[in-house]
Amino acid sequence: MAGIGFELKKLFHEEVGDHSLGAIFKSMMVTSGPWIISIVTFTAFRILLSPIMEESEFMLMMCIIVYGFVFSMILSSPWITMVIRHISDLVYLGKDEELISSFLSAALIIGIQSHLFAWWFINKNSYLLEHHSTIAYFFTSLNILWLTMVIVGAMKDFNRVVLSYLSGMLISILLMVFYAGNDVYLAINCFTAGTCFTIFVLLERFFKEFGFELKLNFEWVKRFDLIPLFISGILSNLAVWCDKLMYWFLSNKSVEVAPGFFLFPDYDLVIFLASLTMIPATAYFTVFVETTFSDAQKEYLGAIEQGADLLQIDEHANKLLLAYLKCLLNLFLFHTTLSIIYIFVLTFTFDFTGFGIVAIPLLKISILNMVLQNMFQAMIVFLYYFDYQKEVVLISGTTFLVSAISTYYMMNLPFEVTGYSFFIAMVIGGVLCFLTGIYKIQRINFYTFSSNDL
Repeated sequence: MAGIGFELKKLFHEEVGDHSLGAIFKSMMVTSGPWIISIVTFTAFRILLSPIMEESEFMLMMCIIVYGFVFSMILSSPWITMVIRHISDLVYLGKDEELISSFLSAALIIGIQSHLFAWWFINKNSYLLEHHSTIAYFFTSLNILWLTMVIVGAMKDFNRVVLSYLSGMLISILLMVFYAGNDVYLAINCFTAGTCFTIFVLLERFFKEFGFELKLNFEWVKRFDLIPLFISGILSNLAVWCDKLMYWFLSNKSVEVAPGFFLFPDYDLVIFLASLTMIPATAYFTVFVETTFSDAQKEYLGAIEQGADLLQIDEHANKLLLAYLKCLLNLFLFHTTLSIIYIFVLTFTFDFTGFGIVAIPLLKISILNMVLQNMFQAMIVFLYYFDYQKEVVLISGTTFLVSAISTYYMMNLPFEVTGYSFFIAMVIGGVLCFLTGIYKIQRINFYTFSSNDL
C-alpha cells in the first residue's frame, strides 16, 4: 500500500531531496486539510463570533461542529481506508477508468451512512428535531470532505488544492460573521457552504483529469481481504477518541450544552491547543520520514524482483530495519522538540495573561499525548506498508480496550489525572506497534517469500 509521502514527491514535480518551505506547506494542506480547516475556523469563531452570539448559542454551535468532526472521522474512516487501498490497487494495475466509479460508490455509502447517523442522533433530542436537515447536511459534507482526500493522490495541481482549502475556510468564516448573526443553524449552514465549495473545487479537478461517468463500482466492498482494513479503521479511531467521548457522555465533569450534547470545556480547549502540534508533525512525517521508509522498501522489493542473491537481499532487509528505526527516531525528536518549544510559549503566555493557569499541567500531558499518538499512527502506517492488516487490527483493538477501561476507572477522579488514561493507552499501543514492526522487519525475508510466488 503506497505511502502518502511517496505520492507527494511525484505530485509536487520536485526531486526527492527537495525540502522547500513550499513543499512542506503543501504537505500540511494535503495531509492536514480538515484539521487546518477546523482549527482556523474554531479560532475565528472565538475571535469574531463569540462577542456577537449569546454564550449558550455559541457553545451549542461549537458543540455541533466538534461532534461533526469527531464522529465523521470515526464513521467514515473504515470506508475511506478500504477505498483508498482499492484505488491504490487500481492505479497499480493501470485501471484508471474505474477510479471515478469507485469514488462515487464510496461517496454514496458514506453519504447515506452520515445522513442516517445524523437523523438517529438528532432524533434522540426532540429539542433539535426541527433542525435535523441542517445538522445532517453539515455532517454529511464533513464526511465527504474526508473522502475527497482520496483523490489528492491523483492530482498534480497542488496550488489549486491549497487554494480550495483556503477559499472554503474564507467563505465559511465570512458568511458566518456577516450573514449568520446570532442564528446557530444559519451559522452551521454557512460552514457547510464553505465545506461544499472546497469539495466541489477538488472534485472538478479530479473529474477534469479522469473524466466523469455516472457509474458506480462496489467491487471494493466485496473484497474480503479489505475487511481487516475496515475493522482497523474503526478501532484505530476509537482508540484515539474513546477517552474524549467517555468524558463527554459518561463522566461527572461534562457540561450539557443541549439535550444529548455534552462538552468537557477545560479538556476540549486543551486538546484543541495540543492538536496544533500535529499539523507540522504530520507534514514532517509525510515529506521527510515516510518517503525515507518508502524508498528503503522499494529498494528491498526491487532487489528481489531483479533476482539478487540472498546476501544482497539480506543487506537491503537490514537497511530497511535501520530506515524504520531512523524514521521513528527522527519523527520523535522533531515532534518532541516542537512540543517543548510550544509548551514553553504557551506557559509563558498563560503566566503573563493569567489565563488558564490551572490547565497548564493538563496541557503538558495532552501535548505529550499528541507526540505518542503521532508515533502510534506512524507505526501503524509502516505496518500497512507490508499489509500486516491482522496485526493492526489486534494492536488497534487492544489500544482501544486499554483506553476505554482506563478511562472508565479514571474519568471521575480529580481533574489532575485527566488525560492520563489516554497516555496509558498510547504507551501500550506504541510499544506493541514498535515491537511488532521490529519483529516483522527482522523476519521480512520469510514473510515476503512465503506469501508470494517468487
